[in-house]
This record gives sequence, structure tokens and C-alpha cells, in this order.
Amino acid sequence: MALDWISKEQETPGILSQELQVALRELEEARRAGRELRFYKEKREILSLALSQRHSEGASAQITQEFISHSVQEAASTASELMTVFQLLHWNGSLKIFRERKCSRKEVVSYYSQHRLDECFRSHMALDWISKEQETPGILSQELQVALRELEEARRAGRELRFYKEKREILSLALSQRHSEGASAQ
Repeated sequence: MALDWISKEQETPGILSQELQVALRELEEARRAGRELRFYKEKREILSLALSQRHSEGASAQITQEFISHSVQEAASTASELMTVFQLLHWNGSLKIFRERKCSRKEVVSYYSQHRLDECFRSHMALDWISKEQETPGILSQELQVALRELEEARRAGRELRFYKEKREILSLALSQRHSEGASAQ
């Protein structure tokens, strides 16, 4: 029955919506009049099913090669960013801390999947490095030199640069915050 209505919809676009409105009105009138409702309910269900199937077919027909390419590109970009986040967490020592706190991999992945690699993320990492600098003076400058060397090597080798650039940004931010703290303390 629903397939018959889908065929009618293809011949006369909009007929399904019109017939569903009529069926709903008839069902309400039958309810008010105290008549048997089974026929009207079945009619409503068939039309609703046909309309739902018609919309599903329309949606699947709209999945184009462009949509697929865009979706794949977006997924790859998200995966790449998440990988960079985890490289930074490993480099920063945060993953070790999560392991010591008995956080499961699933919890950590779930948490960082919801957060972007943004200024807030970089600032938190910079604060971690400022703490490390207080424990081991000179480590910030040392790590920045290593990061600059690794960035140049990666650039020459044609490797992905995002991780190395983020390291440089985080360490530079930590150094500038450290110097501004030192200047304001004087």
C-alpha cells in the first residue's frame, strides 16, 4: 500500500502530504463522532510510512560525490587534529599523568575528541611548561631549540608540520608569559 502511494507521489508531487492531512482530519472527525477508528488509523499509518520512505529516498538521492568527498576530507582533518593533540599530550607528559591517575584510554580520547586545538589548549600546555621551567630552569629555552630544529628537519623531509609548529607555539607562549611575569615582578 505504501509503495502505491509513493508511486502516486511521483506522478503527482505533494499528494502524500495532502492525503495525510485529509486522513488526520477524518480520524479526528471519526473520533469525535464515536465511530470505529481502525480504518482511519491504518490509513494514517500507511500514508505516514509512504511519506517517510519518500523522504528517505530523497535524502539518499542527495548524497553526491561532492558530499562524500567533503565528509571524507572533514573526517581526515578531524583525525589529523586529534592525532596532533595526542602527540602534544605525549610530548607534554600529560598522557603519563592520565595513566597514573588510572584514566582509561576511552575516557581520554572521548574528552579530547570534544575539544579543539585552540588558544585555550595551548595556554594550558604553556602553563604546564612554565611549571616545568620553575622545577628545571632553562628547560623552556632548551625545548624551544629542539622544537625549532625538529620543525626545520620535518620541513626539509616534507613531513606534516602541524605537531612541530604547535610545539613551537606552546613553548614560545610559555616563554613570553614567563618573561612578562618576570618583568612585572621587578
